[in-house]
Amino acid sequence: MSAPASPSTVSRGEGRPDPRGAHEWWTAPAHWLRRALPSAFASFLAGVLCTFAFAPFHAYWIAPIAFVLMLALIDLAPNARAAAWRGFVFGLGYFLGGVSWVYVSMNVYGAMPLPLAALATVGFCAYLALFPMLGFWLLKTVPAGAAWLAAFPACWVLSEWLRGWLFTGFSWQAIGYSQSTESPLAGWAPVGGVYAISLALTVTAAAIWL
Repeated sequence: MSAPASPSTVSRGEGRPDPRGAHEWWTAPAHWLRRALPSAFASFLAGVLCTFAFAPFHAYWIAPIAFVLMLALIDLAPNARAAAWRGFVFGLGYFLGGVSWVYVSMNVYGAMPLPLAALATVGFCAYLALFPMLGFWLLKTVPAGAAWLAAFPACWVLSEWLRGWLFTGFSWQAIGYSQSTESPLAGWAPVGGVYAISLALTVTAAAIWL
């Protein structure tokens, strides 16, 4: 049987388990959340702001502002993984705000129970958010600066094209559709359709950010 720890040893904390080690399993995630939540909230807000550029609001000028905010957030991201996370959260805000009619279609017209319709809508929007996530992840692999003037439009339009093609595609809410006839960017529609407008809009946002 070992001898009890001396009072001086106990006072220094020896002979007792380190409480920091006992809670190590949750301190790391908590620290990550404290750092990630502000950027996640800003990314989600940027996505929601984009929905106001579409009908019935037609505030087309909001879209480039929201993209400038996202470019700043991606630039501040410490690595490509963090940029991908911010892109995913942006996509959630973007599609939850703009594709909410999916819930109405399933719940009101399809008679699907409310919890199931809500879960299906969130799951569908999470899938769609993978495409902005991919675009912003690719962008982060390019050094920030003048190169983003070409890289951001290319990454964004590629992600939109993939979304409209993969698994038969879902091209709803391509950002080019937000530029109504009042927008000066609408004139690009005859040149290359909605993707040409998306390209022009993202070039504009990148130029403002630079």
